[in-house]
Amino acid sequence: MSSGAPSSDHHTCIPLPAKS
Repeated sequence: MSSGAPSSDHHTCIPLPAKS
């Protein structure tokens, strides 16, 4: 997690529904 959303490439901290 740099600045954008954690769903940019892969889940960093929070598991998004798009990329579980």
